[in-house]
Amino acid sequence: MQATIYKLIKKIVKKIVFKSFAIIYYFYPVKNNKIVVSNYAGKGYGDSGKYIVEEIRKRNLLVDVVWIVDKNESDKIELPNFIRKVNYGSLKHIYEMSTAKINIDNCRKYIDFNKKSEQVYINTMHSMLPLKKVERDAENNLSKSYIKWAKRDSKKIDYMVSSSKFKTKLIKKSYWYDGKVLNIGLPRNDVLYKDTNSIKITVAKNLNISEDKKILLYAPTFRNDTNLGTYNLDYNMLLDTLRKKYDTSWTILIRLHHNISSKNEELKTSDNIIDVTNYEDMQELLIYADILITDYSSCMFDFSLMKKPVFLFAPDIKEYTQERGFYMNLNELPYPIAQTNMQLKNMINDFKSYKYKNDLIIFNKKVGLYKGGYSSKKIVDLIEKTMGGN
Repeated sequence: MQATIYKLIKKIVKKIVFKSFAIIYYFYPVKNNKIVVSNYAGKGYGDSGKYIVEEIRKRNLLVDVVWIVDKNESDKIELPNFIRKVNYGSLKHIYEMSTAKINIDNCRKYIDFNKKSEQVYINTMHSMLPLKKVERDAENNLSKSYIKWAKRDSKKIDYMVSSSKFKTKLIKKSYWYDGKVLNIGLPRNDVLYKDTNSIKITVAKNLNISEDKKILLYAPTFRNDTNLGTYNLDYNMLLDTLRKKYDTSWTILIRLHHNISSKNEELKTSDNIIDVTNYEDMQELLIYADILITDYSSCMFDFSLMKKPVFLFAPDIKEYTQERGFYMNLNELPYPIAQTNMQLKNMINDFKSYKYKNDLIIFNKKVGLYKGGYSSKKIVDLIEKTMGGN
């Protein structure tokens, strides 16, 4: 009982302290050359923030870049030398956000700061094209605290980034947001339009996998109950099916959603089944993989920009539809969908590349996909203009 009361008092005191310092920092001057980047509330050097920063580095801009990191993972996170690390959820974190000219994030901010009129907040949002319902459209399944934070966050955002006409309409309708939308594609996907051979070599080296191996990436989304039991993919059957169809050996990489990344210790791995949940840059894994299997994760849309095969393994469609709901009929997607391991095996064996690529063209036109490849450049152009050409 006493321990519970102590924790409650500690939480209340911390909240008061943080709110007080947020007010104090509001009166600190904005540093015109400072940029603060947050990736999934403290994750490593990846997603759109990385590719924006890499474009900044190419231009040799004289800026102070701060990367927000999880204090428990800080020692493991490697960043370029010119970037400063600051722990997520610290008073220093609030200070950096409060005094930065530019704040960049790819999800909702749960650490509050009092944004000044001269500051600019760019949110790239991590979903290229939402499949499962989000924000206002999933309000009945969201906590009251999330909805509160989301509405507060949207009021502070100056620019959201979109990859398609479909996503732009969704942002305006469902994100509690009425600001500007940059219809330029996601910065993280710029790299998917370029020569990627060097990245493949780097990832193979990082994971200690032979370069002659073919790669299947399994990247399912999370479930509200965080149970991994739904992911009953038969890995050994998959390896055997792929080997027979393509006459070569394969390795399976498993990437859990960032919301349940701590559950990766429950994964059963081997020499040919490797956990890559904590690999910092998902886009590098997408580039490295030859085939993607997911369920309802929007990474399917990123991956298919490279016109490589995507298969959906979704044994709990009925339950997930009731839990979350979708914007699109899954059967109208350009990706084959299976509910059992045997169905998945048959789909892989029956896969026709020419039909798949044609279906992709039709789907991309339907959602109004914006031309990509230059998003990072356009955002850094905006940053330079905002900073006055520094």
